[in-house]
Amino acid sequence: TPDQIVDLFAQLKPPNRRFASFILNTGARPIEAANLSKRKVDFKKKTCILTSIKGRDRVARTRTVPLNSKAYAAAHGNMSAPLDQVGELIFTYVFEGEHRVYNTRGGYNYFLRDWSNAAIKVGIQTDRRAYNLRHTFGTRLGANNTPFAVISKLMGHTNPQTTMRYLHPTFEDDINAVTSIM
Repeated sequence: TPDQIVDLFAQLKPPNRRFASFILNTGARPIEAANLSKRKVDFKKKTCILTSIKGRDRVARTRTVPLNSKAYAAAHGNMSAPLDQVGELIFTYVFEGEHRVYNTRGGYNYFLRDWSNAAIKVGIQTDRRAYNLRHTFGTRLGANNTPFAVISKLMGHTNPQTTMRYLHPTFEDDINAVTSIM
């Protein structure tokens, strides 16, 4: 729920909050966010290019995603801070005095541990996967009556059946649909 998200984010460490906010507001797969390089973000156009290797053919696929204000803030971070100026990747954190990246097993586990602990603290008992941030993005698009093709494109889906899981039409939607053609 929106309240759970607010409570959960309040429990996260600041760099993990940025990372989670980016996923929630772009629909990025966690691995896409972890691998996002500075050269793949156009801060002037407020877009980013996400890359994933999915499917049977294991071919890299890219998509351009616009950044809303929250995704922009998460990606931008504090670019004037010395640690954010180091390295190629957008998302980093400091652990035991060392600057580290999320696109390693240790880095991603650092995020997942914090995410899971925060979820437990706010009372989420089951399904504490961070991947649910991506699902929440898709579900919000569906609830806002975003066109099916746009949801599919933003989520990076190649199979329409995958996009269907984000659409939860109500009877009121049915009524609006049939009355719209009168």
